[in-house]
Amino acid sequence: MKNPKGYGTIVKLTGNRRRPWEIRKTNTHFYDSQKKCYVKKQVALGYYATKEEAMLALARYNEVNYDLDLGNLTFDNIWQRVKRELKVSKSRTSSYNSSYKHLGAIKDKKIREIKTLHLKNLFSDPNISPYAKSDMKIICNKVFNYALQNDLVTKNYTQFIKLDKIRTKRVKTVFTGEEVARLWEHAEDDWAAAFMLLLLYSGMRSKELIDLRYEEVDLDKGTINIEEAKNQSSIRYIPIHKRTLPLFKEFLLRSAPGKQAIIKPNGNPVYYKNMINRELPRLVEYMGAKHTLHECRHSFITRAYQCNVDLLKIQRLVGHKPDTITFQVYTHLTMDELREAINTIDY
Repeated sequence: MKNPKGYGTIVKLTGNRRRPWEIRKTNTHFYDSQKKCYVKKQVALGYYATKEEAMLALARYNEVNYDLDLGNLTFDNIWQRVKRELKVSKSRTSSYNSSYKHLGAIKDKKIREIKTLHLKNLFSDPNISPYAKSDMKIICNKVFNYALQNDLVTKNYTQFIKLDKIRTKRVKTVFTGEEVARLWEHAEDDWAAAFMLLLLYSGMRSKELIDLRYEEVDLDKGTINIEEAKNQSSIRYIPIHKRTLPLFKEFLLRSAPGKQAIIKPNGNPVYYKNMINRELPRLVEYMGAKHTLHECRHSFITRAYQCNVDLLKIQRLVGHKPDTITFQVYTHLTMDELREAINTIDY
């Protein structure tokens, strides 16, 4: 029995193929100048191992009134659509962009042509870090979910990708008073030591300090306005600790409106990777111990607790969401109260 007009056709391709059954459908008519008439143009929708699978697939395409132009979307076409709708922090977006480079082999492939084998080949690369693979899987999952919702594919092949467990992170350790004292000894002549002290006495995330703009530091009022943050709770004003005010002044002397607040003596801004790869190993000589940037934040919170700072004030200072609706909505703290609290913290 012939298929209805416009339904599509099934063709068996020649040669030794794993999926010899191709389904085709007319996309449009175009004028052929040689034949001097309009002719049909067909596009391939997919390839299948058996005729029965091809018939079922063609039926599914017709059930959903399949849009052939939509069906030609590549992996990259869909990711660009999905990315526009993402509500994630700047750092997470940056992480996705970095990991997306590892998906280059499939980015220009039509989504309906990508199968499990294509993904496994990408994820088997031993030179890609476990963290990048985790991001890659998140990206693939979002792209295939979009394709499923729009009937571009019949399954999400990401489900067949199994990643090795990321090894447990090392236990965080806080700075000792002696280590902080050694940083103070070098703060005047070493910008990286001063940078660490700003973190230790503010509780800011390292990215918050790096991304801080000149206009967001008010030396007259002694406040920092964090506008770019990972979530709503992290958007906040915090007072500058009295001990670090001279350090902020020194950094801002090298900066200007529209630039990052934290500028190195050579006039360049601070970059996270350089801080991790170059400066932290060097600072070990001063401190006599190895620490991560995030351990500055751990140390601030720990020391604030030890100095009897109220828990709600700690949460407000570091941008953590309070535990109850009472504290989240109905409790208001003044800048003077937060300033008094932060200035009690020392090491």
